[in-house]
Amino acid sequence: MNPHVEESLLNWRDRFEDVKTTAAVTMKVAFPPLQSTPPPTGCCETRMGWQDDDTDAMGYVCVDDSVRATLRFEHLPQAVAGRALDEVFGLAWFKGAADGIATAEEGHYSWCDDSTTAEWDAKVNADGTVDLDIIYSPVPDIVELLDVLHDAYEAQAQGAQAAT
Repeated sequence: MNPHVEESLLNWRDRFEDVKTTAAVTMKVAFPPLQSTPPPTGCCETRMGWQDDDTDAMGYVCVDDSVRATLRFEHLPQAVAGRALDEVFGLAWFKGAADGIATAEEGHYSWCDDSTTAEWDAKVNADGTVDLDIIYSPVPDIVELLDVLHDAYEAQAQGAQAAT
């Protein structure tokens, strides 16, 4: 490879890594409980996880080599997940959840974005929790969801404190 081409390619790789790092920082700003975690073999290098100390809620978010985000959160309180998803998308966005995820019955609800190839799945569990499985999503969409999820958790915590 010509030296000037090799240098240009190395500069591009550096900037590309900067974009992934900035995406991770932005996700942490939106959802402060996220902590950098080492990825399992074969997974995205840019990965962050969290676990709620008060519940069984936990999960991770990562940024792949195409700078698309994957989010897998489990055991979110339905009120929290529903408030966030319904605020970001509005009601009836997910197939079968005409009144939104906050009030949806037990089951799987999904949405696919044909323009970005993102796939969003919300599984409402019998125990009143929701598992989110979002793949191939643009980073800004995940950042928006993380920000609203964090606000929903904060509002739930304030409501719990007010009740005591």
